[in-house]
Amino acid sequence: PIKSHYIIKNNMRTIYSLLDAGAPEIIGTQTRELTPPKRPGSPSADMDKEDIEWLGQAVDGDRWRFQQLQARYNGLLCSTVFKVLNDSDETEDVFQEVSARIWISAHQYQADKGRVITWLVAMARNCAIDRLRANQRRRRWVREYREDRSLMPEKVDQIHGYEVADRRERCR
Repeated sequence: PIKSHYIIKNNMRTIYSLLDAGAPEIIGTQTRELTPPKRPGSPSADMDKEDIEWLGQAVDGDRWRFQQLQARYNGLLCSTVFKVLNDSDETEDVFQEVSARIWISAHQYQADKGRVITWLVAMARNCAIDRLRANQRRRRWVREYREDRSLMPEKVDQIHGYEVADRRERCR
């Protein structure tokens, strides 16, 4: 299985460890040791062609190629998500969501609109921003709920049915 460790430079502590490139139902039971190829200082055209090929094979259901693509860009995608969220626990959750979303929407990639790496990073960033917005919305709802509760009287006298009927009669 793949084990990827990412370390924050500031405090040099491991923030998380991810097993495989996605959920077990996406990856399947087949496991192979993956080691991402070393990347040159600048991206090469060969690597771009290989990425397009691997993504195309993933669209056709090739989980092994999907794992290879994930292994190549795990670090970049995780650091992209972490830069937006600045929370290691949230980053793990969002990274899993990104992996699933890439697997599901790989058929939407268009080579004439940009490179695979750009598409993957954009997807990771968008997922992280979606999570950030959802958290902000949740906090706003909680705050509004608490404000509404503070306007309500703490103790409400219960009125029984016969009292309601009696009051109605008196009002008439």
